Amino acid sequence: MTSLLKNGVQTLNSSSIMVSNNSEHRATLRQWQLFILTVEKGSILAASAAANTDAAVVSREITKLEHLLQEPLLERSRSGVRPTWLGAQKYKEAIKILHDINTVFSETENTSIGSSTIRLAVPGALTGLIAKPLAEFEKLQSSNHTRIEINSYQNINDIQPENFDLIVCLQTLPNVRMIAYDIASISYGIFASPDFIAQNKRISDPAQLEKLPLIHSKSEKVLLQGPFQSITITVDPQIRINSNEAMISAAVEGLGIALRIPLWAAEPLAKNGKLRHLLPNWHIPNAPVWLLKHPGRKISALEKLIQFLRKTGTFHPTLTKTE
Repeated sequence: MTSLLKNGVQTLNSSSIMVSNNSEHRATLRQWQLFILTVEKGSILAASAAANTDAAVVSREITKLEHLLQEPLLERSRSGVRPTWLGAQKYKEAIKILHDINTVFSETENTSIGSSTIRLAVPGALTGLIAKPLAEFEKLQSSNHTRIEINSYQNINDIQPENFDLIVCLQTLPNVRMIAYDIASISYGIFASPDFIAQNKRISDPAQLEKLPLIHSKSEKVLLQGPFQSITITVDPQIRINSNEAMISAAVEGLGIALRIPLWAAEPLAKNGKLRHLLPNWHIPNAPVWLLKHPGRKISALEKLIQFLRKTGTFHPTLTKTE
């Protein structure tokens, strides 16, 4: 089944299958897609999980279809659902017409590559990291001008995945129907200003961190991995900040020790001496960076961008260990 939804689709008729964008008297693409999913999955609950929506939404939209057709499409039971005779016929018709619609849109996208726009969603914490490779990619597109539209987000649950061609996400894969690529791994370090270190005794043991002013996003237990052992410390930050830039600024001002700062973000300040890398032999576990691709997008420049981000070395910065 295809999962591509398009806005502004004109009313289509194939047999008695009717597709409309916003009419109350005709079925919508979304309704037919949910119906197809339900038939294929064998239950409304399984279809709702596959569509990343509530079971009540799936049931309501299918009921609307049945009301429009004035006949049931599904036989419901405790063990699941199965299509009625009419439902089986409509399933075949819906599959065909949705395939035709997506074929038309895919061909349209492929013929407009020269002026294509790639819509990219990026976590706010990674916008500074991904900006450079994106700029390099655009410079390489000599024959076809590809615009990249970057949208920053804080929580992936706050965005609509279908509105983007690509989504960059950090550490955890969301429950969305997209193709995932592992493109990077973010390394983290512990940093403080030289003045703060001078005012406090030399820190040689991770357990000492619990007794010092810390800058972190929240109270939690943090795992630190050393060369021969691991330790979990209890973090109750004196200053709570959920922004890389703000955490770094607070550390530079000598307000405390910043935990979990990405090495790529701290590298310039570590090189010019404004920050010191504490406990360089201990590190917080790396976080994977994923690139999610919408399965319905067929723009050739999109595939080039994916391959570029997966191969480019600029997306994997390192920090020379400093005492």
